[in-house]
Amino acid sequence: MTDKTSGCSGDSWSRFEAKAVEYAKYRLSYPEFVTDWFTEIIGSTNLPVADLGAGTGLASQALVKGGYSVFAVEPSLGMRQAGERECGSLYPKVIWNRGTAERTELPDCSVSALVFADSMQWMKLTPQLKSECQRIAGKPRIPGIIIKASFWDDPFGKQLHNLLREHPAVESKKSADHSATSIAETLFSEGKFETRTGLYDRNYSADQLFGRIVSDSHVSLLDHLPDLQSRIHNMIQAEQLSDQRITIQHRCSLVFGQLRED
Repeated sequence: MTDKTSGCSGDSWSRFEAKAVEYAKYRLSYPEFVTDWFTEIIGSTNLPVADLGAGTGLASQALVKGGYSVFAVEPSLGMRQAGERECGSLYPKVIWNRGTAERTELPDCSVSALVFADSMQWMKLTPQLKSECQRIAGKPRIPGIIIKASFWDDPFGKQLHNLLREHPAVESKKSADHSATSIAETLFSEGKFETRTGLYDRNYSADQLFGRIVSDSHVSLLDHLPDLQSRIHNMIQAEQLSDQRITIQHRCSLVFGQLRED
């Protein structure tokens, strides 16, 4: 089943609804250098920016910190409500919208940049998505920005990757079939793009790390979650840390270019 307005499968849609509480509780904010990237790429502050597939608003918050006003476009009711609670009065420049990337419900020529933060892998690169981006952008060659954050391959991160790749609680990832290169070729002028990559640390207790992992939409086989939780606890205990908290390095990657005119 495919939702006619989202380009996402019905299964993908239900996954996000089911994960809204965990996502809001355990997903941490983007590092400060992401806000620096935004101001470097977008330029002048006080410009309106569209955060497409906004989730609970983590990228929207980083944009507001840079001085931008944000249209947070999120089709999942659960994610959108969690985002409204998370942003609240602290981020009044975030305006939440029910639309999708293919039908944002934003006015023509309303934004000066487009951001896809850990969301593009769930979107289909359809002509409708491309034309909608052009419609809300209005003028040609505004910045398009794609962000992906993930655990990095430090020694503990490698163990974690191996566990999640093999554990039965984690389903095989079947996101949209496109790479950063194909996305850039589709959305950006002449297929030209630049990249930024930064590393940052996050500190977790065993329960916080388990919560962060369970917030992933692919971790959904409930019968296997107790075993996954036990194995994560054991991994951290094996590190023999005095406070039983583990610091894990993360990687945040950004791809950006100018939106195509055609």
